[in-house]
Amino acid sequence: MPLPFDIKSIDKKKVIILAVAVILGLIAVFLTNNYIDTKEKAIVSSMGGMTRQQVAQLEERLKNVEGQNQMLASALQQQNASIQQEVQKMAASLSASSQTAEQVKSPVNVKTPPGKRAVTVVIDRTSAVGGLVAPGDYVDVIAHLNSPPESIKSLKTEGSLIVMLFQNIQILAIGDNTDFGRRTDDQMSAGSLSITFALNPHEANLLSFVQQNGSLQLILRPNSDGEAYILPSASWKTLAEYISVAQGKEAGKAKPEEEETDEEAEAAKEAAEKAKTIEIFK
Repeated sequence: MPLPFDIKSIDKKKVIILAVAVILGLIAVFLTNNYIDTKEKAIVSSMGGMTRQQVAQLEERLKNVEGQNQMLASALQQQNASIQQEVQKMAASLSASSQTAEQVKSPVNVKTPPGKRAVTVVIDRTSAVGGLVAPGDYVDVIAHLNSPPESIKSLKTEGSLIVMLFQNIQILAIGDNTDFGRRTDDQMSAGSLSITFALNPHEANLLSFVQQNGSLQLILRPNSDGEAYILPSASWKTLAEYISVAQGKEAGKAKPEEEETDEEAEAAKEAAEKAKTIEIFK
């Protein structure tokens, strides 16, 4: 049966002290019993030439010795029970320490959510929000894809393709830093960062493909914002459409007059007919 803790990590000094205490307790019990047996034998052998009063006194002393023996045995039992409790506490502490040590050795395995996989990619520090990300943060991932080969240009992409690949994915580690919310000084000066994400297997597959055929850029988002958006891929066309909508009317041109609605036109016609009828009546 395997031990609940790593025996190599036991504090040998404490174990030796506890073992010595147990052995000394057993020796004390043995010597006490031996002493009492010797005294009993001496009393019994000397009782032949004693008066009744002396015998009664010896019997009283024997009862006192037996009572002291019982008290000593009870105290030793309590001490042994206390030692056993200390040993159990030490074993539990060593077991917990062993489990903690295992978590420290592989914390990413513990922190990866069920159904997810820990996937590491190398991203330029500037593209990783200037290195301002930390483990535990949630980010969106933009993919900058290179032009496809001639054999798949039927996709009709305009040069490189820029798409929002993933939204609201969690960072598990940056380099060997797995402490959620902590940024290191090294990542602020590094040229690139090894960032580990929590992705499902399908997402991990796509991320690997994008890394082989383009580059990645991260967008840091608040932990409280978990909403996902439907976004078109970025291209010259979508950029021009966005600018034409966002910029409003062209400079130097007056605002075009609003078109008259059908209801307004009908109301104006009725008002004209009414005015004409009044004029004829006059």
